[in-house]
Amino acid sequence: MGRRRGAKRNVHEILSLTEPLHHKVNDTADQKLGKAEVLDHLREFETYYSHIVTALARMQTIAEKSGRPGGIQLRMGKGIPLEMVAVNRRDLPRHLSRPGSGFTTRQRKDDRLLERQLYEPLREYLEELGQYQLVENRAQLRHGKKFENADLVAVTFSSLSYHAGIFPKLTGIEVKRSFPTVKDVQQAAAYLRYCQSAYLCFFDCEYTGKNLDDMMTRLRDEGIWDALGTSDIGLIVGFCAQKHSPRYHFHVLKEAPEQTLDPNVVEQGIDPLLGEDSKAELRNALQQQMVKLIARVHDLH
Repeated sequence: MGRRRGAKRNVHEILSLTEPLHHKVNDTADQKLGKAEVLDHLREFETYYSHIVTALARMQTIAEKSGRPGGIQLRMGKGIPLEMVAVNRRDLPRHLSRPGSGFTTRQRKDDRLLERQLYEPLREYLEELGQYQLVENRAQLRHGKKFENADLVAVTFSSLSYHAGIFPKLTGIEVKRSFPTVKDVQQAAAYLRYCQSAYLCFFDCEYTGKNLDDMMTRLRDEGIWDALGTSDIGLIVGFCAQKHSPRYHFHVLKEAPEQTLDPNVVEQGIDPLLGEDSKAELRNALQQQMVKLIARVHDLH
């Protein structure tokens, strides 16, 4: 019950912003507000821009402006009746409380559980791609600084015919159970300290594998796509082909570019990023490579 009361207070904090927002857009000469003006109004709630604007747009009094500038505009002429605003404010909690909105205390607590439910299906998906020799689910290994706390780490390693050793390449993956923010992109980018590449994976409860255009438009409108390009981060979406289905699917929306790192830097990242089983697998691969190299040297003589 305590969580529910906390959730109600969170929603009412959002509701307290809606009526001034109506008045603000109503008082402008062209009855429009750009995204930057809306964000300035929302202040510490700017993270929830999309949820708030989408909810308001569904109430028919305002329309969400499409395209990069974003923002809102009135659907009606000047002078929205205060009675209508009041009705809309009473209806808003239903929109804000839908799955994935992230407003309630209970939803935030469940986010971690749902996020971890994605780890193993994502690990299996990455292994099936055939691009990595091993993929580690780090649900039990999270510790240290933010650049050491990847949710999953994928490893590929190669060897050369006339060089001793193997050359591991690390890919750090940050998992989010709801639509990503720029802050999420920055978290994934932190893994590039020790990893040659990094992905942000998010779960979209509205996406079913078909309505890609809507999702891509939102990613661009909210600046996520630009942030990915600036940070050199790849993007993966998780979804259910049928709503409420327990089976997760994944699509790579943007391939992660690979950066060149000094092998000593990668070596520093192996201890904090990989568990003992994965490190043992790397040592085993190194041992096999050394045996092959020694045999090749004997053949030359």
